[in-house]
Amino acid sequence: MNLLLLSVAHAAWAPMPGSPLFASPVADPRASRMHVTWRPDGQIDAALGQVVPLVQYSGPARVQAGLLFGTWLRFEQAGPGTFNLNTFDGSFGVPVDVELEHLAIRVAWRHTSAHIADGLDRPTITWSREEALVQARTELGPVQLYGGASWLLRSTPELPRLGLQLGLESEGPWWFASADLQLRTEDEGSPGAAAFAGLRVQRNRGPVLRLGPCAAWGPDRRGQYPNTDDPYVGLRLDLDLLPRTRVKTGAAPSAKRAS
Repeated sequence: MNLLLLSVAHAAWAPMPGSPLFASPVADPRASRMHVTWRPDGQIDAALGQVVPLVQYSGPARVQAGLLFGTWLRFEQAGPGTFNLNTFDGSFGVPVDVELEHLAIRVAWRHTSAHIADGLDRPTITWSREEALVQARTELGPVQLYGGASWLLRSTPELPRLGLQLGLESEGPWWFASADLQLRTEDEGSPGAAAFAGLRVQRNRGPVLRLGPCAAWGPDRRGQYPNTDDPYVGLRLDLDLLPRTRVKTGAAPSAKRAS
């Protein structure tokens, strides 16, 4: 009983703790991130997303709860300086992140829907989903590895329920490289892959700017284009307002506290 009271006394709750304990995958173009991608075919993809921790518990493990959101826009050049908005997809959800000694874990609920914008003259199909997500990442030397699964709780139209994701990331003071592989539920489980690498800029542990070539292979990730391939190579600018917290291997928790 005394040990329990001592643990509670040393635990702390804090509002708006800053960076998420689990970092959203860099290469995944549908993660809750902020980026713009220029494509040689005259199309531009823009994403406005973020994971915002609202409260953190610090005890034997750190636990965060917060909100996640994202909007993905596809523009198509219609003339010099003129771009039509063709599609927009949006999502919101509730993530819970847990940081253990060698592992960061995210469990989340997320809603996503997809829509046709006024730049396209075609009917809109009803496309929406709710899903449960479980993801984990760890660090092995200079490489971050992550993986996870999603399970559709409801979808319109009906889609395969299980999705899998694997990826790796590495970075230095001025560079980064990342790759992402998914077994997509959008296209009967066919794989989709993405890669993003280039220049990384950060000052005083503030926001991180990433710029470099990117590529994707596999199915179109927009909900209004099911069973359609959308491979591309482009130039991407990515802004991370709440830089990731790296999962470190090394000393035991007690040694870390003692230092």
